[in-house]
Amino acid sequence: MKGQGGTGAWRLRLIIPDAIRRGWLAQHLTQHPALQVSGDTADLDEVYGRQPLGYTADVILVDLLLPRTVQPEFWAVVHQLYPVSRLMALWTDAVPAAVLETALAAGAGWVGDWRETPEQLTRRVLSAARGEPPAWGGQLPAVQRAYGRWAQSRPGAQIVCLDPAGRALVISGRRLPLSRLHYRLVERLYQGNGQVVPSTELRHAGWPHVKVGSASLDQLKNAIYRLRQIIEPQPNQPRYLLAAPGGYRLCVTAPPVVS
Repeated sequence: MKGQGGTGAWRLRLIIPDAIRRGWLAQHLTQHPALQVSGDTADLDEVYGRQPLGYTADVILVDLLLPRTVQPEFWAVVHQLYPVSRLMALWTDAVPAAVLETALAAGAGWVGDWRETPEQLTRRVLSAARGEPPAWGGQLPAVQRAYGRWAQSRPGAQIVCLDPAGRALVISGRRLPLSRLHYRLVERLYQGNGQVVPSTELRHAGWPHVKVGSASLDQLKNAIYRLRQIIEPQPNQPRYLLAAPGGYRLCVTAPPVVS
């Protein structure tokens, strides 16, 4: 069972005032068998009137071109009407950064870009429906920067992510291209979700084509040293790539704010 309604498909609500945009997106999303669009213009009236229509939804897609999305009160009503739904914001460069940051602060954990292909948007919606970590590394630079500004001041917010297509690490909106070796190490560290990854696993991840254990600890230490030169603002005082007993860990969330 996937969706809340037990239909076997994830239910989507589209809070998109423009009929052409809404129809275009609904047409492409419903081509995927795991997605079901269960709303129309009534969704907008529902939010404005604060009167639930009785439908459940797994993912709420909100067009940030909607003027009221700059107001935190708008998002409070959305949460009230759909308390267990995941929020996905639909963005374009015509939307001020402040609106995107308001949406992020309100819990919009996923962002889609209207300029993306239908296939890309569908993948993002599926990621939101499954509750997968947002793929901030694959977002456009403007979205990365907005997310970085928002996340830096919020302890626990994810500020480190991967861009697999570009073989890069993204930290607070800064995109850092990596060599193949460094990306393999970062990818394994990222999979650790902030926990310590043993040095033996990192050696295997960094040098997968050599006999297990053949890559020396010195090779790993040298690779970590060079990696810190790339990703750390102050390599001698690392904030993200930290040594730990038996291995290393990648800090992927914003550190506590020191008062």
